[in-house]
Amino acid sequence: MQHSFSHGATPRQVPPAALLMFDVEDLMATTVRLSQVMERESGYLAEMKITEILPLQPEKLELTQKLEAYQAAVRARPELVREMPETVREKLLQMMDQFGQIMADHVRRITVARQVNSNVVQAIFDSIAEQQQLPTYTREGTSGLTGSSAISFSYNQKA
Repeated sequence: MQHSFSHGATPRQVPPAALLMFDVEDLMATTVRLSQVMERESGYLAEMKITEILPLQPEKLELTQKLEAYQAAVRARPELVREMPETVREKLLQMMDQFGQIMADHVRRITVARQVNSNVVQAIFDSIAEQQQLPTYTREGTSGLTGSSAISFSYNQKA
């Protein structure tokens, strides 16, 4: 699912305290750029190119924090949105709707990637357990298997 934003501005580095000078153009540019980063990350998730995601994280974190600061500014001063020209407000709402769709798609892809990863790890566990339960025979023809043996293995499920 590709959304194309045609907003030409690029987000500027703005510390949260400076957001008191609310810049709607920068808010839009930040939203566009974060959308692009998330779409790229979603593409990597779909292709299971997990290692390609790591380099995107610093920019994604910076943009997310910046967007959260704008959201906090709007919550603190709702008149910022009410006082916008209607065309700007409509454009911003449309961008936020597209961003919401991108986020929903992103969450879905992360959920699928986690499930695939979990299934692979479970298959590995099952294979190890099966290998440990294969009987071995002595010269007397008796099995060396003395009952069920459990394996102990853990992995980080918070990925």
